[in-house]
This record gives sequence, C-alpha cells and structure tokens, in this order.
Amino acid sequence: MRNNFQILIDVFQAETQGLNLGFFINVSILIAILLFIPAFFINRRKKISTVKLLQFYLFLVYSWFVLNITILRRPIGSRESIVHLFINLGFGLRTGNPSFRVSAYSIYNIILFIPIGILAYLAFRNKMCFKSIAITTLIGVCYSLLIETTQLITGTGMFELTDILTNTTGSFIGAVLCALFIKLSGNKIDTEQK
Repeated sequence: MRNNFQILIDVFQAETQGLNLGFFINVSILIAILLFIPAFFINRRKKISTVKLLQFYLFLVYSWFVLNITILRRPIGSRESIVHLFINLGFGLRTGNPSFRVSAYSIYNIILFIPIGILAYLAFRNKMCFKSIAITTLIGVCYSLLIETTQLITGTGMFELTDILTNTTGSFIGAVLCALFIKLSGNKIDTEQK
C-alpha cells in the first residue's frame, strides 16, 4: 500500500514538474481584465449576468491551468511525437500485466477534467439537463482532442486514445455531479441574477 501511495506522489510530481505558477497567475489576471472590462460596459444594458460571467471566467482560467499542465510546461520537441491508438487504463486487459502506475495516470486525467465538466456545465447549461450533460461531454472530447493534437504537433507529448477517453470521462463525471448537486439541493443557480 505504501508503494502505491508513493506511485501516486511520483505521478503527481511528474505531471506538475516545470509548471510556472507565476506565469499562470499573470495570465489569469490578464484573462480577468480582458473579460470583465468589456463585460462591464456590455452589462450596463443588462445583457450578461454577473454570475454567468464569473462561471465563464472560472471555466477559462481552469482551462488555462489544464493547458499549462498538459502542454505549456514542457519545452517544444521535448517528447517523441507518437500516436497510441489503443486504450490502456492499467488494468492489464491488453497486456495481461496490470500496472498501478498506468492506472494512476488514468485516474489523474479523470480528476483533472472533473472541474472542466463542472465549470462547462455551469457556463453552458440550459433547461434540459441531459442535453447540457451531452454538450459538456462534447466540450470535454473537443478540448481533449485539442490537447492531444497539440502535443503531437509540438512534440510536448503523445497523442493517446487513453487520454481522450479518461479526459472525456472526467468531463462527463463533472457534469453529472454538478447536475445532481443542483437537482438534489433544490438550489437553482440563477444565471440571470444580477
């Protein structure tokens, strides 16, 4: 068990190595300025709710964070441009040899995309819950494809079908959790509130 815990720590350290938090914070502030100043003038006519704007801002900032972790922290050309079109979640289904390390990466990818699912659901939801979950999941698929394709082209990572599956799963889980929370709490987050 201790060995598995150490593997989780090693995976987290490997996936955050080279992350520049100062740069991330500066760009997050820039995103806020670029989003909120125009919105202030638009909002004078009451076209955009403050809550909806904040939800969209959080979605953009977290998306920026994910791009930092998956692409921008690595130098261009630092990884081999390889395409893996098989799915390996670490359970040993393909190779016959289970790997906790590979499973840890899969779990890490799912967890990384749960906030994308939550924030996308809040930012883009409508009255039809299932449609909102489907749209959010589609956003997760497209965002994951963007990341994997960019990694392949820039040499900052491999194009892996496993990553697309786990990222999409994370987005779906986030959307479902958000929908359930809103439904079960009886708390209707009013996006039209000023």
